[in-house]
Amino acid sequence: MILRRQSTGEVVTLASKTVGRGGEARIYPVATDPQLVAKVYHNPTVAHAQKLALMLARPWPACTAPQRHHPIAWPLDLLIRDDKRHTVAGFLMWRATGMFPIYKFYTPQTRRVVCPMFDYRYLHRVARNIAAVVNAAHRHGFVIGDINESSALAGNTALVTWVDADSFQIRDPSTGWVYRCEVGKPDFTPPELQGKHLGNVDRSVEQDRFGLAVVIFRLLMEGTHPFDGKFEGYGDPPPLGSRISSGHFPHGTKRVPWSPKPVAPPFGILHPTLRELAIRCFEDGHHNPRIRPDAQTWAMASQEAESALVVCEKNPQHLFGNHLQACPWCQRKALFGGLDPFPLVGNSQSGPWKRRTQKPPARSPMVPGTLGLRQPRQMQPVSARFPSFASTILSLGGSSRPPVGRIIVLVIIGIILMLPKT
Repeated sequence: MILRRQSTGEVVTLASKTVGRGGEARIYPVATDPQLVAKVYHNPTVAHAQKLALMLARPWPACTAPQRHHPIAWPLDLLIRDDKRHTVAGFLMWRATGMFPIYKFYTPQTRRVVCPMFDYRYLHRVARNIAAVVNAAHRHGFVIGDINESSALAGNTALVTWVDADSFQIRDPSTGWVYRCEVGKPDFTPPELQGKHLGNVDRSVEQDRFGLAVVIFRLLMEGTHPFDGKFEGYGDPPPLGSRISSGHFPHGTKRVPWSPKPVAPPFGILHPTLRELAIRCFEDGHHNPRIRPDAQTWAMASQEAESALVVCEKNPQHLFGNHLQACPWCQRKALFGGLDPFPLVGNSQSGPWKRRTQKPPARSPMVPGTLGLRQPRQMQPVSARFPSFASTILSLGGSSRPPVGRIIVLVIIGIILMLPKT
C-alpha cells in the first residue's frame, strides 16, 4: 500500500513495526522523518475523512509547528491511498517521545521503572497539566468523550500529551453536524451514560468532567478508583459500572454499601480542596451533572494542593499536604513491609534516571506547565574542594618553572612529612 501526503503528494514511507495499536487503527513511525508518526485506520470510512478534514481546517496552534512539546496529538496532514479512488487512509501527527500512559505513574512499582524521579509534587503537576489540556479542548468547542488512563501521556518533566484526538466529538460549524465520540471505558463513564450506546449520544462537557475527575483521583491515590472499595452489602459485589450508576462513592457524606479499601491511601491524604471537588463531582453531581467541577477548577485546585506540600523529615522524597500531622508515605511504607512509595534510591532498571534528593520543581505556566529538574552536580576542581592544601602548594610553585629555592623548600617539607613520629 502506497500512501501520500495530501498537501504535497509526497510518498510517505512507514516503518515495518508499529508503536501502537487499537481497535480502530495502527500507529507507525515515519521512516523518513523520526518526528512524525502515521495513524492508519483498519477500515477507513467517509466519516473519518470528513472529520479529519474538519480538524485540519481548525488547526491547534501549539500542535502545528515542530517544537519541543505538543499538548495534543492533532492531525497535521491526511494520508491518501495511491489508488484510483484516492481514499483517506489516516493522518500524520507529531511523535511524543519519552512519554508513557499516565497509568504507569499510578503505583510505585511501575512509576520507579518509567520515571523514578517522580514524587507527589510531580503527580500534582501532571494532574494540573491534564486538566489544563481538557480545559483548552473545551474552550475550543470540543468534547473529548473517551477520557481514560491511556488518553494522556506524561514524561519525566510532567508535561502531558493528549492522544487519540481524532476521537473527539466535533461539531461542524457550517452544517451543525456532530461527529460523535463512539467509544469509552465504563470506568470513566458518568452514571447518565452507563449502559448506553455511545454512538447514539451527543456528549457534553459535564460528562468529560466526570472522566477527568476519575483520572486525577487515580493519579493522586495510587491508582485507586473513586468507586472502588470493600462491599458491605448482601450477595456478590456489583461491577464498577453499576456502582457508578448507583452513585456509591465510598468517600462521600452519604451512606452507601461500600467502605474504602483498607490498603488504599486514605481519602484524607488529598488536599481539602481536592476532596471537596471529588465529593461535588461524584456525589453531588450524580443527579445534577452541571455542578461537577470544570477542568479549570481542577487545574487551580491541583496548583493549590501542590503549593501546600511539605517535605518529610525522614525522607526528602516524601512530600505531603501541610494539613496532615504525619507523613502518610512513611506510614504506607511500614504498612507494606518496607516498600517505599517514593524511595530515595531509584530502581536499577530505571536507566539514567537515578533517584536523588532535589529541590521543588520550578513554577510554570498553566499551559503547558513544565517542571524544572536539577542537573547533576558538576565536579569541582581539586583546588576548589581542598583550598587550604592546594593554595599552599600552588603558592610554592608560583610558575611553570619555579626557582631552585622553592624546589628545595618542597623537598625539605616532603622529608619532614616522611619522618616517623616519636
